[in-house]
Amino acid sequence: MFHKLILLAAINLIFIQCIAQNNKGFEKPDYAGIEKATKDKTSGNYYPKLLQRYLSNDNTLTDDECKLLYYGYFFQDGYSSYGSASKFSDSLKQLFKKPTTSDEDRRNIIRYTKDDLTTSPFSLRDLYRLFNLYQADNDKVNSDLCLYKLEKLAKTISGTGDARTDTTGLHVLTVEDEYTIIALLGYEFGGTHTQTANHCDYLALKKNDYNLDGLYFDVKQIFIRFGNTYNGDKK
Repeated sequence: MFHKLILLAAINLIFIQCIAQNNKGFEKPDYAGIEKATKDKTSGNYYPKLLQRYLSNDNTLTDDECKLLYYGYFFQDGYSSYGSASKFSDSLKQLFKKPTTSDEDRRNIIRYTKDDLTTSPFSLRDLYRLFNLYQADNDKVNSDLCLYKLEKLAKTISGTGDARTDTTGLHVLTVEDEYTIIALLGYEFGGTHTQTANHCDYLALKKNDYNLDGLYFDVKQIFIRFGNTYNGDKK
């Protein structure tokens, strides 16, 4: 089950299996190597070059390049461990509270969410939200672009662990991604978020068909990035 990350999309109608390509199983990110590769200005892997390709919806990005993009974001100035901090958060909350969503509401949610992605370009939550909104608008071009990015990022993350123990947790960029991955897998958060001694976040799950109690997410790099000050988002 957890040698693959199952991407739940289109309101439970489309399931996409994102399987790690490493024949030996999962492989933890080489953060030192990723930092070195993405800071080499003479290389095609120089981070600004890779990021521009991603933002331009380049569909020739390889799995290795996506790994450099996602985990290389740790070393960028705009990185935040909590994901996107929307300046439209209050407006979004009000829109989500409405019993029905009008065309104008959807346009505003799309606009606000796209703005979030300018500061957190790999936000799984925002990409998934846009995917569903574009689906609702029958905008196949943009929904396919979001789905492509979600697939690439899901494959990148799924190759780093099986989420079963605090030594094989999935390596994530933000706390926000932990909750989004749980939703994409079709689970519901069980209300408890704790940290292990091995610097993993453990998120309990509600009762599910797989009798799985919870998932582990490796956040060591978040600790390192912020000088061991990370304190999780305990619920």
